[in-house]
Amino acid sequence: MVNDIVRRLEALEAVVMRMIRVGVVTSILPEKGTVRVQLPDVHAGGTPLVTRELPVRFDKTCQDKQYQMPDVGEHVLCLFLPNGQEQGCVIGAIYSEADTVPVADPDKRHIRFRDGTWLEYDRKRHELTGHIVDGSAELTIDRDLTADVGGTAVARIGEDLFVDVEGNAIVTAGGELTAESATTIQVVAPLIRLVGNVTTTGADGDLVTVERRADELHIGDVEQRGDYLLKGKLHVTDLIVDNPIDGTLGGGA
Repeated sequence: MVNDIVRRLEALEAVVMRMIRVGVVTSILPEKGTVRVQLPDVHAGGTPLVTRELPVRFDKTCQDKQYQMPDVGEHVLCLFLPNGQEQGCVIGAIYSEADTVPVADPDKRHIRFRDGTWLEYDRKRHELTGHIVDGSAELTIDRDLTADVGGTAVARIGEDLFVDVEGNAIVTAGGELTAESATTIQVVAPLIRLVGNVTTTGADGDLVTVERRADELHIGDVEQRGDYLLKGKLHVTDLIVDNPIDGTLGGGA
């Protein structure tokens, strides 16, 4: 009786040891979501034991779908049915001495790609960071996009910035709204409307102010350097000319 129990336990142990195995991916079939894995076992002739196609375990595969294939040479953990190694699946990849962890912090969720691009969230510092190496990012949204920033939003752009809006574009700032350029800021539109007082600073630092008082606009000192082309009417209360005007200056009622 005891010997029978021992034999049964040994047989059960052998089955369990064959069910969970660690191996190395030798080939992948991306269109099928399957891989072949080399196990530590060897055939009778001494050749390595490579499994049949094994499906890779994914989080979602039906209405929602998730996809990421292991690489050739990656260490994976395999789960087989008790009746042999013909049927099973790859349940995940594991780190090893050859493939070490990219970060060593239990508070971080980190994804790093082969080209060096990485995404990371630090739950302790509440920071989401990332770096796209030598590439670009594209996001298409069929409806609305809302971004609420409690602190400071900074965008550093090395080349051009293009923003195409089919409808209205509204930028609202609780404090100052600043646009800086090393060369020129150009605004192109059929109609440019400025509502409220306007203050500009000339190259020499002097302020030029435009203020609305009742139904009148009061303009401070303005210095125009270079040619000025006005297509339309210019109404001036007082005109002082330092040099003769080339042409005819007419007055009206």
